[in-house]
Order: sequence, then structure tokens, then C-alpha cells
Amino acid sequence: MAYIFQLRNTFISRVKYRGNMLWGLAWGVLELLPQLFLWRALYGGKDSVAGVTISQMMTFLVLSRLISEGISLNTGRNFEERMKSGDIALDMIRPADPRLLASAQAAGESLVGVLVRGVPVFLTAMVLVGGIQPAASAAHFALFIVSVLFAVLLGVVFQMLVGLAAFWFLSVWLLDWILRFVSALFSGGIVPLWFMPQWVQKTAAWLPFQAMRFTPVQIYLGVYSVGESVRAICVQALWIIVLYTAQKFLWRRGVRRIVGLGV
Repeated sequence: MAYIFQLRNTFISRVKYRGNMLWGLAWGVLELLPQLFLWRALYGGKDSVAGVTISQMMTFLVLSRLISEGISLNTGRNFEERMKSGDIALDMIRPADPRLLASAQAAGESLVGVLVRGVPVFLTAMVLVGGIQPAASAAHFALFIVSVLFAVLLGVVFQMLVGLAAFWFLSVWLLDWILRFVSALFSGGIVPLWFMPQWVQKTAAWLPFQAMRFTPVQIYLGVYSVGESVRAICVQALWIIVLYTAQKFLWRRGVRRIVGLGV
């Protein structure tokens, strides 16, 4: 129950200040529009490039932005601050698991990102730019929603894993920055994987980052059949389990390290 309250309180605290929310929405639109216009220019009036239509490209960019709002979290750096301040020692004597509390806070931030910033940016882009495809089918849309939820959960677990590195490093800022870049590269956040070299696509298939951003869009566009979409969601679930298991292992090692140092 404590984790639900944490998620709820985080959500309420983030939407309480309308000025910040409006600024975040405006910034999201201003950041997205140049990308949409740039890709339109790169297509040069062609209907498709490398088998990808301009409509698919516009849809990918907008949906990618929506999902990005849910997975761009600061959980790792927040956890680092609690390590530096010593608040982590107080967290450990509380009955609630500090990792789950931090994850609940991150989930609340993700909901704000997707629902309050991502969806309005999506709708605004549809009005200002147009050319956004509807989902391939009702079944694909339902699976897309499930896939987005799994992508957000995967982002939360991954960021918590980054935060646990603070047990061994004085600062996780550089690690966080590097992993954000790697994540954007192998999830299609910089250039869609459709246009990336084969070695990048093959590497991405063995990493969790594709499941955070590229997989949900593939489902929405109908690139995957319904059966393939279900399998892709199962892969997302598998990555969540793998990263959560790694998180538990690092947490146990990290706690022993703190106790050993006398904190």
C-alpha cells in the first residue's frame, strides 16, 4: 500500500504546478516539430524510402516522443543523491523496500510524462503536422497500450539499476549519460532502426533498449502480426525479469558494502 501512495503522491505533486506542466508541453512540441519537418525534407517528396513510408516515419517520431516521456527518468541520479546525503541509511531502517519506493516514484513520474505531456504532444502533432497513421487494427492498438506499459516498467527497472551503481561510484552522472546515449541509439531514438546498419540492428535485438521504444511502435504500425506482437511483449516481460534479478543482486551486494563501511 505504501508503494501505491508513493506513486499517487508523486503523480499529484508533478501535476500540481500547471505552469511547469504547460512549459513541459510547449517544450515537447517545440522539440518534436523540427524533427518532423526535417524528416519530411529528407524524404524529398518521396512516398517511401527503404520501404518505410513518410506516414510511418511521422507516426514513429510522434509515438517515440510519447514513449520517451515515460522512460526519460532521473531515478538513478535521485538514488545517487540519497546515497551522498546519507538518507539511504534511514531508508534501510524503514519497513518499506527503498528500491520499490524509488520505483513507485519513478512510475508516478512516468505516468505524468506519458499522460500529461506525451499524449497532448501526440495530439498537437496530429493537428499541426498531420500524416499520423491510425493503429493497424483494434487488436494492435490494445497490444500497443500493453507494450507501452511494459516499456515504461522496463525503463523504471533499468533506471533503478543505474541508481544502484552509486554503491560503487561517487557519481553516476557519466554512467547515466552514456547509457542514455546507448539506449537512444539502440532503441531507434536517434535514427529509427529501419535505417541503421545491419550490425546495429542485430546488436539491438540482443539488448533491452529496443523493447523500450522500437517494439511498441512496430506493434502500433502493424509491422508485427498479432502473434508476433504477443511474442514481442513476452520479450519485454523477460527483460524486466532479467534486469530486476540483476537489480536484486546488486542491491544485496550494495547493502553489505554499506554495512561493511559502517554506514
